[in-house]
Amino acid sequence: MVSVRLVILLPGDPDASLRWAVCSAYGDVLGAGEGAPVLPAGVTVAATIAVMPPEHVHVRQISLPARTERAAHQAAPFAMEEHLAAQLETQRIVCGPAGADGQRWVAAIGKELAQAWQASLEKACVRPVFAISEAMLLDPAEGELAMTAGDNGVLWRYRSGSRDMTGAIHEDFHHLLVPALMEAFQPDRVTLASGQDGEYRALRGIEPLRTESFDPVRAAAGMDLALLAGLPPVFGARLAASLDWISLLRPWRRVAALAGLTLCLGLAGIGIEAAWLSGEARRLEESARAVFADAFPDVRRIVNPRVQLAQRLREVQAVEGGSDTFLALAGALAGVMDDAPQIDVVAVRFQADDPALSVTARYSDYSDFELLRAAAETAGIVLDDAGARQGADGIEAEFTVRWRE
Repeated sequence: MVSVRLVILLPGDPDASLRWAVCSAYGDVLGAGEGAPVLPAGVTVAATIAVMPPEHVHVRQISLPARTERAAHQAAPFAMEEHLAAQLETQRIVCGPAGADGQRWVAAIGKELAQAWQASLEKACVRPVFAISEAMLLDPAEGELAMTAGDNGVLWRYRSGSRDMTGAIHEDFHHLLVPALMEAFQPDRVTLASGQDGEYRALRGIEPLRTESFDPVRAAAGMDLALLAGLPPVFGARLAASLDWISLLRPWRRVAALAGLTLCLGLAGIGIEAAWLSGEARRLEESARAVFADAFPDVRRIVNPRVQLAQRLREVQAVEGGSDTFLALAGALAGVMDDAPQIDVVAVRFQADDPALSVTARYSDYSDFELLRAAAETAGIVLDDAGARQGADGIEAEFTVRWRE
């Protein structure tokens, strides 16, 4: 396969057809036409070079004090504003990478025209696409002003040191602007493409050097790709890339969509299962609380049934370990309670480490407890008040029972 370059001449009228040529790197035209490019058999396009009419694009080198590429792109419109006659919001302004001297090429094109060109290139080009103004295809020497005729006037480029400027002059303004260029640049010499004498009436009195005729197709085909890569990516990074990842991934969109759908369904199933398990956990927790409340009615505040049940089991084990003391104290308390029917015992707990009984009881008057305490003294046991409070059904009290020492 022979590697070639596709040169596309963009029209100033967005409704006009593209002109194209397939060329070798030496500028030999292998095919040309208008509209959609037709590649000759046995060739592969290494790059597309889109040549923009200079009267519709403003290109210049600017030094942008930016630390990052993003900052440079943000600063470029403000740096170009003073050089443009149009409003910034109507322009697509793009800057290229920084050169060794820190300067960048910045291009400004009307948004509507740029969008029309891009839409045409999306259909016709082969990536990567490099955009260049036709005037930049001129190659003047140091201190030289190169001029040639374009479709609507004069194309020029001046290069001297770090200055590299290009542009176009409409044929109606030759007599005004060509002398102005001469005055502004004071070039060492002026070169003029041969065969264009009639287009340069404003050079009267100036003897330009004659060069060969200018062919933008051959000039574009012979451009160094490294130099083209340093120009602004006018039509975006996607067209400037050697591979169109979006097109490559397009066949996989259905697979990705199915995979995404499967993932969503899986997540939905997990969510439903988690919600069901959470509900079951709440129901089991409520059941545990109800069973614990039925088994231990003396417990008024149920926080964690599992922990509280374990505590009750330890109390039972302690009772079994000190059963003699428990039975003796319980028997003594029962004998005293026989003489105090006005007192209801709600709960009895054994404190093995004391050892003592912890009793919850209910009575109607505080004097009832005093009578019970006096009777207990006679039986050889001591009742210690642990707190009492007035409730709806009487006085609810806590007290301990232990042997008198």
